[in-house]
Amino acid sequence: MTQINWVRATFTGAMLGGFVWAVIIAIASSDTPEIPWGARALTVAVVVNAVLLVVSWLLWRREAKRTLAAALWIVPFVGVAFLAAMLTIGMGFGALRGS
Repeated sequence: MTQINWVRATFTGAMLGGFVWAVIIAIASSDTPEIPWGARALTVAVVVNAVLLVVSWLLWRREAKRTLAAALWIVPFVGVAFLAAMLTIGMGFGALRGS
């Protein structure tokens, strides 16, 4: 069984995650007035991350590519962690402004 290099997978996943989520935000920020920004962002994020997870599943089946597959599993969570942090910080600033 092939060992997974978790240091490489974590680094690669974080770098790809930053890039992929920047692309998701750029696509979601395009000018499409008939679709609300939130719906557009959610749709683009779900589609891109679903494709990445399918690709990672296909790579997982090849033992030589398991480190890359593990890196691709990390990509969706980079954006989720970023959005959760921004939501938490935003709520904190909102609570400070309200008092």
